[in-house]
Amino acid sequence: MLHADAIGYDAFRVPGMLLQGWVAGRRNDHPAAEEAYGRALEGAKGAGFGDHGAFALAQLGSTALAAGDLGRAEQFLRQALAAADAARAPWVAAHARVELGRALAAAGDRATAERLYQAVREWSTLPRPHRGRETLFIALAGDPGTAALVRLAELADARGDTITAGDLRRRAGLALT
Repeated sequence: MLHADAIGYDAFRVPGMLLQGWVAGRRNDHPAAEEAYGRALEGAKGAGFGDHGAFALAQLGSTALAAGDLGRAEQFLRQALAAADAARAPWVAAHARVELGRALAAAGDRATAERLYQAVREWSTLPRPHRGRETLFIALAGDPGTAALVRLAELADARGDTITAGDLRRRAGLALT
């Protein structure tokens, strides 16, 4: 039982369920992660937290990807992207694009993955307002702009372009490997 359940306040329940999903994912307990993110999605719908619901969908997609289910991953991530756009949650949309790119790259569609990563890279350089809720999302999933740079570097490495890969990793603030 979540501590938030004791007071019955949805604004605390949904983030608590997202945290439970994150912990389960870190433990590679895909069924528990999926269950927690599913509960977060339902809770977000009930509370009217469109951005949280979109994030839960993205995390369901990430969980399916980690479990090797590319079809389900793509399905959840496309739903997450649509939900993020509907909720006017650009951070979550950027995260969903990166994760969708990962799923498509794993399925062999590197060209579409690269376009998704480039879109996130461009978005990340634009001035924009930041929502307080993004803090939780960043803590659970990291920065989408940085993730896009890292994924672009991986694609450059796969093409044998180590110079571009190194430049992208530097931009992402990572040590060269």
